[in-house]
Amino acid sequence: MSSPKTRILLGAGLVTIVCIAWVVWGQSRDVGPRVPEAFNVENIQQKMNEPDEMKAMFSSSHYRGLTAEQRQQVVKNKEQAYSRMVESRIDEYLDADRADRDTILDRHLDQWVVQWEKKKTDEPTQQKRPQKRANKVWTRQERKAKSESANPDQMAQARVYKAALMKRAEARGIEWPGPGGRSSGRSRP
Repeated sequence: MSSPKTRILLGAGLVTIVCIAWVVWGQSRDVGPRVPEAFNVENIQQKMNEPDEMKAMFSSSHYRGLTAEQRQQVVKNKEQAYSRMVESRIDEYLDADRADRDTILDRHLDQWVVQWEKKKTDEPTQQKRPQKRANKVWTRQERKAKSESANPDQMAQARVYKAALMKRAEARGIEWPGPGGRSSGRSRP
């Protein structure tokens, strides 16, 4: 038979292993459904400025083979990648010297124009397919929760950047896309 000291050590070791397994299991549950590496936030973010690559990635057989839960996770990853891209553009603009800001805005506008033009050329083919899902309609509680959880400094910086971007677009004669080719005031920069 084993001594009481050995039993205590074995019991403590077993409890430690169970606790570690529980923590690892709990963390893996919070991540969401596993998606192929091509659809993680970093890979999506790398392709954000390449509309053709994004289109190819989301029309690939890998994407079509995902479960509904995995597709929802991919949409969340895409939204997170887009937010990171916009945040990096805002930071780049605000961190630059005032003399360089117009140059930065021009580069950002040129990138947006390429994406808008690409989307415009793709629209006739997209209209042939039925709409699979409508845009999410936010409830009053969801809008309130989102606004209360948002960082006020980041929101102010985003407003400054968007105002400067739209002013620069107007100065260059670039029409902001929206319904009927007009700015709807809801378009994201």
